Amino acid sequence: MKDLGIEEKIELIKNLTRKHGITAYEIGENTNISDVTVHNILTDKSNPRLKTVNIILNYIESRIVATEVPGHKKNGDAINVLREPREAYDLKHGLQRLEMIITNGNTLLSTGISELLLDTDEILDLQQKHNEVLERLSNIIEDRRNRRAKQNS
Repeated sequence: MKDLGIEEKIELIKNLTRKHGITAYEIGENTNISDVTVHNILTDKSNPRLKTVNIILNYIESRIVATEVPGHKKNGDAINVLREPREAYDLKHGLQRLEMIITNGNTLLSTGISELLLDTDEILDLQQKHNEVLERLSNIIEDRRNRRAKQNS
């Protein structure tokens, strides 16, 4: 199969991005090409260099087919400018965030347990005072009921 020309490659990029739901933003996030530049290419608002088109095609190939697009030869330099694949990036950062949450959660949990253990005597004192107040309130209520009963009889 003959090699594709730049115009054919641009049309291929447009077709593949539409067909596979690949956005200019996604390409921009995963290559060294800005999403604005990719958008301008997709909307025929720029005349990109062959190197730029090859970088985009290399990303699309790795994203959707993991093989070469017929008629397009991978440029060794172009493939080196690809950033981490989006899935690997998301997984790596997701794991880092999870680790941070667990670490912070463990710190908060251990702090809470230590404060709880340290405050056990204080909690028991408060509970005893609470019980005393409840008992006094019960006595006051009982006294008032008795007085009303005497007044009504």
